[in-house]
Amino acid sequence: MSTVKSHRGSVLIAFEGADASGKTTQARRAVEYIKKKGREVVFVREPGGTRVGEKIRQILLDPDLKEMGVRTELFLYMAARAQLAEEVLRGVEGEEKVIVTDRYLLSSVVYQGMAGEIGTAIVSEMGQLAVFGIQPDLTIVLDIDQAEVEKRLKGKKDRMEQKDAEFHDRVRRGYAEAARSAGPDTRLIPAGGEVEETEALIRKEIDRVLG
Repeated sequence: MSTVKSHRGSVLIAFEGADASGKTTQARRAVEYIKKKGREVVFVREPGGTRVGEKIRQILLDPDLKEMGVRTELFLYMAARAQLAEEVLRGVEGEEKVIVTDRYLLSSVVYQGMAGEIGTAIVSEMGQLAVFGIQPDLTIVLDIDQAEVEKRLKGKKDRMEQKDAEFHDRVRRGYAEAARSAGPDTRLIPAGGEVEETEALIRKEIDRVLG
């Protein structure tokens, strides 16, 4: 994983998707699958993955902070992401490890850049600075329809999940658009069916990347 591809020996796999798409479940299942293949795996989440990042996560997802503006949101996400890149991603350079991350830069491109209407170009530029240009070897984007999103989000508590249905629809459509316009390292996976069906599709992509 680098500005071109993976660091020597290391691989970065990012799981993306709207809230309630099942990405955290699938990311954790992927970790177990990769371990069974005999590879050493490091699992992280965004925002988070470091002591600093977890503190920022508490602020970002606090449901009492409804007044937080989208630009504040963006800078906080980028700060947590920069710390993760500094401590974890750069730390595995040259090692035979697979990093699985629950969200990465594409999240900000979609949530703040597209759904939040800041603009994808400036968010992408900020992101590249934050992550030292480190790109995933594989990005899995999970896609479900809006009705399922609303059903799964019912009763959810954190600040991002509590945003209105129109916002979540923009996120879902933004991910689909971003995935379709991205290169071969980004794969759009339908996630509205059984967990095992989605997992089987993801395993094929992991096998392709890990060989």
